[in-house]
Amino acid sequence: MIKPLLILGLLLKTCTVDLQDLPAIHRSDIDNFNNTYHFNTNQELEKQTIGNTNTQRFGLSNYGNDPIIDASFPLEIALFFYKNGTLVLLDNQMNILMEHNLYEINPMSVSHFGRSIEGMYWIFNQNTKTLQKISPDGKLITQSNVLPNIESRGIQRIYDLGREVYIQNGIELIGFTPNLKYIGTEKDAYMIRSYKFPAKIVNGTLSFSFAKKTYSRSFGIDSIPIGISQNNYVLQTQNGLILQKIK
Repeated sequence: MIKPLLILGLLLKTCTVDLQDLPAIHRSDIDNFNNTYHFNTNQELEKQTIGNTNTQRFGLSNYGNDPIIDASFPLEIALFFYKNGTLVLLDNQMNILMEHNLYEINPMSVSHFGRSIEGMYWIFNQNTKTLQKISPDGKLITQSNVLPNIESRGIQRIYDLGREVYIQNGIELIGFTPNLKYIGTEKDAYMIRSYKFPAKIVNGTLSFSFAKKTYSRSFGIDSIPIGISQNNYVLQTQNGLILQKIK
């Protein structure tokens, strides 16, 4: 049974998803407290708790119109406006904690973004073609060797799982150790946000284990999971977010 989150009555098709024709999923995320975040067409960040119909909104039109949202630190929601370099941190009440421009601090062209597990930031800098860890004030901490095949397609995610760091490169998932040693590349694979277990979409099918059961689900061409929280997963569609119960 599909429960509504922001839209009602959407029926999912079961054909294989084309990961290159997805909605702008970087504009949505989920934290580990059952809160979803979505940047809507009115240039507002919407926050909603799963199971609650109330929605908090925060206007962001002064910063830009296409941020990537990272909610992996629920007390520091990061919004990075990659076109102009503005980084904004919000607390759990949608108050501004910090804002500054990374491009003014350190000229770069960012195609990938994500939080590290210790609260720093991972970026892929297209100017140097390197994966970099930077501090909140934009200073370089460490960087990889040159990676010439990482593409610039707007903005994509970097996931830090502790033991591995993954770059989403189109429909490839490229893995590194925390000290930036290359692990390998998975084809036709897409990682989604999950806090208790790794979850990936491979060849159009989401597979993961939950409560000692293994789940496998194919998704329609108009929707894809953005994250899993407890026994629900959240789908990004062309029209907004919906909540799907894990059966």
